Amino acid sequence: MNEKDSAKVFSVWDSENKILQPNKKELLLEIVDQVASSFAAGSFYYFVLNFENIGMDYVSEGVKDVLGIEPKEFSMNNAFKIMHPEDLAKMNEKEAIVFDFFFKKAFC
Repeated sequence: MNEKDSAKVFSVWDSENKILQPNKKELLLEIVDQVASSFAAGSFYYFVLNFENIGMDYVSEGVKDVLGIEPKEFSMNNAFKIMHPEDLAKMNEKEAIVFDFFFKKAFC
C-alpha cells in the first residue's frame, strides 16, 4: 500500500469513525423524530432554538410541508410574521409562564 492510499484510510478513520467520535446530534435528532411522529396526527415540524442568539440550531424538514419554507429560511422573525395574532398572544402568555417558573420558582 502506498502512502497516498494509507492516508485515505487514516482520513476515513479520523473523520467518519462513529465509534470513537459518535455523532450524538444525529442520534438525538433521530430519536426526536421518532417521538414527535408518535404524537403527531399529521404533518409537523420542530426546531431547536438557541436562546443565546435567538437563532435556530436545527429546523426539521417538516417545516416545508407545514409552512412552505425551507428549514434554512426559518427564523423566529419569519415565524412571528406568519403566525395568527391570537396564536402569537397565546404564545406570549405561555412563554411568560415558563420564564416565571424557571427564574422565580425552579431555581430559587
